[in-house]
Amino acid sequence: MVRRTDPDQQGDPGQHLSHFQGNRLQEVRRPCDAGVKGEGRMNATTSFRKVLVLVALGLAAGCSSQAPAPQRTAAAPPATPKAIPESRIGLRTADVLATSKVPPIEPVTAEPGEAPLPQRPYPSSPPVIPHSVDGLLPITASENACLGCHDPANAGDSGATPIPASHRPGGKLDGRRYLCVFCHVPQTKATPLVENQFQP
Repeated sequence: MVRRTDPDQQGDPGQHLSHFQGNRLQEVRRPCDAGVKGEGRMNATTSFRKVLVLVALGLAAGCSSQAPAPQRTAAAPPATPKAIPESRIGLRTADVLATSKVPPIEPVTAEPGEAPLPQRPYPSSPPVIPHSVDGLLPITASENACLGCHDPANAGDSGATPIPASHRPGGKLDGRRYLCVFCHVPQTKATPLVENQFQP
């Protein structure tokens, strides 16, 4: 029921003003205990609660009727790899904790000019020293015994490989290249642990 009233239109003077706002449409409801069954706010709330309970029971019944999920069996742990024996670790092929006698390194004893020149593994590789270096070390910036044979002025008479022009900018040995054994290494008679199969 909707009615429209003004706050100053009362039947008897002195009565309280209407609780309705003037000049507006207002909804008027009967109280819940008006004696009319099936109507009112309480009945609507009760019906809504019943519907919620029925929906909850239906969901619970549906969930419980499903078949239980299969249980997962634990995967078998991975197999433990076998330990590598110490005699197979590295190139030594011996127990790493054992104290073994290391054979002495036997250097090349050929005098300069006696041994043939080893073949270079690739064209721009620095040549190795094919002769003994006893008495030629140490090499310093002021004292270099290698220049006695490998200086271009002396190489023609001795038959040694002359120092290339890349080492002598301006016709003088570069101060950064005086230490010959930094790139050109002396040889030994040791057997290689692994055969070199490099192909240029």
